[in-house]
Amino acid sequence: MVATGGYGQNTATGEGEYDDSAALLSGFRPNVDIVAYVDKNESINDAVTHECELLMRATQGTTISQQYEGLFSFNGGVQCFKWFDNSGSQGFLELTADSGAISMGREFITGDRIRARISGSTITLSCIESNDAETILGVYTDTAYPTGQPGIGGFIRPGGNAAHFRFVDVLVTQLP
Repeated sequence: MVATGGYGQNTATGEGEYDDSAALLSGFRPNVDIVAYVDKNESINDAVTHECELLMRATQGTTISQQYEGLFSFNGGVQCFKWFDNSGSQGFLELTADSGAISMGREFITGDRIRARISGSTITLSCIESNDAETILGVYTDTAYPTGQPGIGGFIRPGGNAAHFRFVDVLVTQLP
């Protein structure tokens, strides 16, 4: 991740299979609420993957990360992944939602606020629109990672442009 011109955008090139970029914060307890405004350029190549990711309970080594990832695709879809050490290589598993819409039913737009909240074993992914209406996109349950830090991440595929779907502002709130 890199901060440029007031935006947080990923540095992934899309050339690697899973070369997501990430930036972690420190000093937080495990339960957090992360809200981020997104910026989506109208020139986005909608044939290519563009992701903004909210990371929860993350720890990173030199090549392997352990974390929950709330993946928000530019096209309005969401997924929740658990990243882990798979015998010395990076592994991940998509979590199955207990409930939620799984999609906004439209593309994300500039000004939407994406949200990831983790409390205990419950992860909730949602979108808050400009009129403050919140849509719960997925509620997940997992107990693998009791500790770690919040952060942001991003990913694109070749032909994408990291500046076309990125963060404007991120707020992390500590939960009890």
